[in-house]
Amino acid sequence: MGDDNIGITGTDQIEVRGLTAELNSEWQEFLATSNNGTLFHDLEFLAYHPSTRFETHHLIFVHRRQIIGVLPACVRDDGAGNRIFVSPSGASIGGIVTRVGMSGRGVIDLVKALRDYLVANGVVRAEIRIGPSEYLAQPNQNIEFALSINGFRLTGTCLCHMIPLQLLEVADGISSLATKKKRYDIRNALKRGAQPREASKSELQEFYRILTATFDRHQATPTHTCPELQTLIRLVPDRIRIFLCCYNDVNVAGVLVFVLNPRVAYTMYICNTRESLATAAAAALLNHISLKLAAEGFVYLDLGPSSAGDSYNDGVAFFKEGLGGRGYCRTTWELNSKKDDV
Repeated sequence: MGDDNIGITGTDQIEVRGLTAELNSEWQEFLATSNNGTLFHDLEFLAYHPSTRFETHHLIFVHRRQIIGVLPACVRDDGAGNRIFVSPSGASIGGIVTRVGMSGRGVIDLVKALRDYLVANGVVRAEIRIGPSEYLAQPNQNIEFALSINGFRLTGTCLCHMIPLQLLEVADGISSLATKKKRYDIRNALKRGAQPREASKSELQEFYRILTATFDRHQATPTHTCPELQTLIRLVPDRIRIFLCCYNDVNVAGVLVFVLNPRVAYTMYICNTRESLATAAAAALLNHISLKLAAEGFVYLDLGPSSAGDSYNDGVAFFKEGLGGRGYCRTTWELNSKKDDV
C-alpha cells in the first residue's frame, strides 16, 4: 500500500470514482484494514436495503492506482429538482473511510477532491454524518478538520454514551465502571434470578417480541422489521449478536449488538418488557455484555444516542451513565455547493 504517512500534493492526483460491481471486493479489502471503517460502511451490510430504496452513489478515492478512501452515500431529490448527496445511506453513520496512518494533509486533499467532485456533478447540498473518533484504530480528528476547511459546516451533534471497556474491572461479576446504585441494582437482579446470556441467532423472533413490546410502550416503530434483521444476520452473521435476559423462566430483556469493528460494539436496540422494569433485567444484561466484550478485547461498547436534535433525554442518559457510559458525539456536516457559495 506504499507509504502509510501519505501526504498528497495537488488534488488533481486524486481520482474520485463511482463504485462499480467490479470494485466491490477491493472496497471490502480496503475497509478491513482501514483506520475508521465500520459495519455501517460495509457493502454486505448495506445490501439489506432494497435496490429501490436509495439511489446509491458510493465513491472510491484513488491515488497512484491505490485506494486511499471510500465513502458510502446516496443521492436524493429535495423535491425542487436539486440533487442532495447524503452519507450514510440507510445506516447510523457514514463518512469518508481512510487508511491507517494517513497524514492530515492527505485527508485535507481527499476532502477537497470530494468537494470538487460534488460541485462538478451538480450536487447542491451534501450531508455527511460521522462517528466519534474513538471508533478509529488510531484516533484523531483529521476528517473533522478537513471538512471544516473545505467548506463543510458542523450542523448537528448527537450525544452517544460509550462504555470504555479497557478501563473495566470486575468485582463479584459486576463492572467496576457502574455507579454504586447501579451495581446494587444489578447484584439484586442476579440474586433474584435474572439470567443474562448470549442467545443463538435462531432466537431472533423471541428478541423481536421484546423489541416490539418496548416500542409499543413508547408508541413507536423499530427501525428494522424482523425480516430485515433476518436478512442482516444472513448477510453478516458474525457481526450481529443477540443477548437475552430470562427472569422467572420468561425472557424479559434483550439487546441486539452490532460489531462495528475490532474496537467497538454497538447496541442497536436495548429493550425490555413492562413487567421487567422493576427487576433491573436490562442493566444486568448490559453488565453481562460489557464483561463479555471486554474479555474479548473490545475497547468500547457504544450504547447509542441519548439525544435527538437539541433534545437531551435525561432518563436515558442517567441509565447509561449508571452503567459507566461516557458521552461522545456523532457529528453532521453539510456543504452548500451552490456556485455563488464556492
